[in-house]
Amino acid sequence: MKRRFKRRKAPEALDIDITSLLDILVIMLVFLLMNYNASDLKLDVVKQLEMADSESTRITHYAPVIQVNGDHTIFLDMKEISRMPAGEGPALAALEQALKVKHEELPEKERKAEEGALINLVFDRETDYNKIEKIMSTSAKVGFTQFKFIVRGEH
Repeated sequence: MKRRFKRRKAPEALDIDITSLLDILVIMLVFLLMNYNASDLKLDVVKQLEMADSESTRITHYAPVIQVNGDHTIFLDMKEISRMPAGEGPALAALEQALKVKHEELPEKERKAEEGALINLVFDRETDYNKIEKIMSTSAKVGFTQFKFIVRGEH
């Protein structure tokens, strides 16, 4: 006895509306792109430091960070170096010594760069320009001649 097999009909294509799925994916993509930060800089701010405001969105990358808070205490990478009210000469000499150590720790490519090494600067908004200039001058003596001022943004 011979069996007869019925041929099955080819299944019909199903219509799936993916418009709402695409809308959600586009919204998620825009959200992720708006919140993406390409900077490798992570900054812990010392106590009693009120940062200046900025509207710039330029990105910086990691470099040693000098911070000066409202008490005029100088920090290098979150380690207290000295206090400027105790005397600018000794405070700047201590900063120079600490910066020399940091400069020696840099990769040779950055140390020997023609334009100089980068240093990030964070100052209290009430810091007078004279002190800022002296700290920048001390940094430049050591070899940190590229400066990035870090300020608080809108975000």
